[in-house]
Amino acid sequence: MDKLKALEGYQKAKDAMDWHTSPRAKRLLMLQAIVQGTQYEGRPSWFNDDVPLFRRAPCIVYHIVSEAIRSFVDLVLGDQRFASFLFEPEEDVLEVAVADLVTRGVEQIQKAARFRTAARHALYNAMGTGSACLIGGVRNGKLFMEGADAWMCTPKLDPNGIVEHLTIEYPFLEEYQDEQGDWCVRAMLFRREITDQEDIFYKPIPIEKQKKAQGWKVDKVYAHNLGFCPVVWYAYMKATRVSYGVDGIAIHEGLEDEIYALDMALSQRHRAALYCGDPQIVVTGADPSYSPTEKPGGRGMIATKEGGDFGNEGPPRPHYEYRDYFSMKGNIKKSPGTVWIFPDPNTKVIMLTLSEKEIGAIDRNAQDLRSKLAETLSVVFIDPEQVKFASQITGKALETLRERQINRCDQIRDDIADGLMLPAVDMLLRIVATSPGLKVSKAIKDILPILKKFSVGMNTAAAPTVGQWTLPEPKLVWGSYFKEDPDEQRIITETIINAVLSNLLTKKAAIERLKAFYPIITNTDVFLQELEADQAKLLDHEEEKTERLAKAEAKGQPKPGPTGPSTAKKVQIK
Repeated sequence: MDKLKALEGYQKAKDAMDWHTSPRAKRLLMLQAIVQGTQYEGRPSWFNDDVPLFRRAPCIVYHIVSEAIRSFVDLVLGDQRFASFLFEPEEDVLEVAVADLVTRGVEQIQKAARFRTAARHALYNAMGTGSACLIGGVRNGKLFMEGADAWMCTPKLDPNGIVEHLTIEYPFLEEYQDEQGDWCVRAMLFRREITDQEDIFYKPIPIEKQKKAQGWKVDKVYAHNLGFCPVVWYAYMKATRVSYGVDGIAIHEGLEDEIYALDMALSQRHRAALYCGDPQIVVTGADPSYSPTEKPGGRGMIATKEGGDFGNEGPPRPHYEYRDYFSMKGNIKKSPGTVWIFPDPNTKVIMLTLSEKEIGAIDRNAQDLRSKLAETLSVVFIDPEQVKFASQITGKALETLRERQINRCDQIRDDIADGLMLPAVDMLLRIVATSPGLKVSKAIKDILPILKKFSVGMNTAAAPTVGQWTLPEPKLVWGSYFKEDPDEQRIITETIINAVLSNLLTKKAAIERLKAFYPIITNTDVFLQELEADQAKLLDHEEEKTERLAKAEAKGQPKPGPTGPSTAKKVQIK
């Protein structure tokens, strides 16, 4: 950016960019800047004493919002906590085997599209700016899912919140060389449109302040022919707000002043530590005409009645000269090899420092602001000194410690389930069902006939239509926030087994609870059927063995041993 500022036309280009940025985009950009810690760009330095303190940029910018969001994303969509999509059998709709097949296929579709990574980025962006945008499709024969910043997106939504059309438009700076070969900069405008049939890229055009953008020309057109706009728009906690149209609520909206106060307090503490960590030396009672050290470029001078330095030829000027060495910067030197000598016996040398009590007051103010912000954001930070302690307590204890944040995570899970997760996976399934020539794994190929069955009247490459999508909605199964340790798992497992044996709990309910310990269990009904089939085989084997023993006894034959009837002869050893 420093290089751009030196280019001709930089300020003009910046003004043009600002004029072509909507008020909504500016609001979202400011929220994004607070998350990124760039909200103070352009302000004078914190150590610039020529500017009032409250107009300077704090030198310490604590990314508390970013850390809070990352903490929520880790808890909600962490590796062991990420939701699995379970298709449950429905009478006359999905048989048990078909439901299990689709469940396994969806897992492979997520991997192919890198859905987990995209979902985490989407939640992070939505919590930071209020909204997130996910775009799906097929690129080079492979599934993909990518995001776009909400501030540059303008979606057109139907009454159900489904995206019908998406416009991505944003200004940017472009460097170029003029006719003389000098480097300059100009403002350009990017534009992209996604419809139910096409993905259109336009050639960027130059823009100017107070002039509407004109002259758009199509650069590239990608015909996806899906029959629907492959975009999911997620507005974070939108149900509690209607005033901002398509956008939701960023977690730090309304906390801008508190965040600024925290950065100011941390910067004040840092500056105090720097200034008072290098104590100020004050000399009192000394003759002001005497310097204990040499001044830069020469030695200290004793002023005489005649003035000037002593020498063989006498003073150069016949008058008294006074020089205030103590007001000259750099004159009194501090170093281990510097010796100070003062002729006045009453001279005192003291240091001005900030005691632990005073600097502690600044620190307590900063910690109080941090605590209040964390409380409002509903995040529980575990500081480094607590990590050792946290590693020694159980998962249940950690959950209790972070109960406030876990409660908020439960709300977030409900919100993203309906607004992000289910619509995004549904979009991927529709793309797979209606995209010929898609390169997929065997697990996905196995469910293609099933998906096409539910694509009633939907488009094909030859005849694109909207049609209907009738696949039943899957159930989201979330992982545990914290892992139970082995002792907890043993106790819980034994309790569940005793409950089943006492007929206090069904086998299905027991398996649902044990799924947290055994990730291999994806579909409870299928697993229960396999378990009952194994038990039936074992029972048949025992019955067959009992019947064989009974027949052998009836014929007077010896009972078969572990490896069958014994044929060994007894040999007497003499």
